[in-house]
Amino acid sequence: MGFGVMTRFQIVSFSILHAAATLSIPLLIFLLGGCLEPELQNKPGPAVPCPEIEKALNDSLPGPWTFQVGEFTHIEDTAAPVNQPPSVMRDTADLVLQVAPQQGYTGLRIEHTVVRNGSTDTSEVIDYAPTTFRLCAADSADTFHNFEVTQTKVPVPHAPQDPCDPRYPNCQMDVSIFKFDKLVTTAEGERLPLHVMITTSNQVPYLSRIVQFCVTEPLETNGPRIPVTQCSTVRNFRFKAP
Repeated sequence: MGFGVMTRFQIVSFSILHAAATLSIPLLIFLLGGCLEPELQNKPGPAVPCPEIEKALNDSLPGPWTFQVGEFTHIEDTAAPVNQPPSVMRDTADLVLQVAPQQGYTGLRIEHTVVRNGSTDTSEVIDYAPTTFRLCAADSADTFHNFEVTQTKVPVPHAPQDPCDPRYPNCQMDVSIFKFDKLVTTAEGERLPLHVMITTSNQVPYLSRIVQFCVTEPLETNGPRIPVTQCSTVRNFRFKAP
């Protein structure tokens, strides 16, 4: 159940923290306790063609992207049962070590580090070719609904101890906020609703262009399904090595 697997660099289908955090979420729900909202309600509205959403996401990020050694992004992953404060599940740091122009694209060599509970969990060097969003699958029975887009300004993510980058007036940047629901068909034929919110910006480095990505989905526990919101949020970035 859910959106499958998502890497930091390419959305193939949707799941931000599902693989990384699902084992921890039932414990999180148990520890937090309290009154939780009922399950997400299935109120889909008219279906929206998936290619329409995919195109809008890509159109919000026209570039051009300038890839530079030292480009860096810090992403924080959180999870929270509905109406409860989020808990940090992990932090991810991505650092561009090498930029290698190729025929028709630019290859990046990236150091990818995952930190849990203040300690490095994994660190690896990977090769990556920048690409566009891939949201749609031809053989999927899932449907999309309630699609809306908002353009606004938000504070620029940066480390609290660092001054805001002077290229951003008033430390604000332009973003596009995409919201939609996805009805996922389970192996048993059940239709489960997921609510998605994606915030993008064309004013940040490439690895930080997905400023925030959140999914609210009903996850199974020992009792009824509980709506849990999982988010991946850019907390800091830089364009190149200082």
